[in-house]
Amino acid sequence: MRHLVLLACFALVMGPAIVGAQIAPGPYYARGSFYCSSGLSGLTSPPDTCWGYGPELELLDDGAHGDDAAGDGVFGAWVTTNQLPGLREFKIGTSDWAFAEPSVPSNPFLNGRVFLDDLGDVVHFRLDTSVP
Repeated sequence: MRHLVLLACFALVMGPAIVGAQIAPGPYYARGSFYCSSGLSGLTSPPDTCWGYGPELELLDDGAHGDDAAGDGVFGAWVTTNQLPGLREFKIGTSDWAFAEPSVPSNPFLNGRVFLDDLGDVVHFRLDTSVP
């Protein structure tokens, strides 16, 4: 059985666009078209089962999910994808979208991208909220 690990580290560095702004408190989720399930919450409209949030997509700051040390403001998650190979999009966001990155002021609908090689690829998402 072939097991392919696709590592896509996504470290967000908060730039000038939000200097002085508060980052919305978590929990944070890796939301996108790489993982779809009717068990996810926050779906925009059925039958769209992607872009939701749930425990399987939550980024944790516990030192055990590729997130450095517990409580340091760095969050991480290893997500096993369930979509066919190809280019997929994502954002790291809260359940209510109060926080969503990547975000480009001139194009707020621009999403991060990850390429899946195989069904069941494992992708690592990482959010660093400790950088002002």
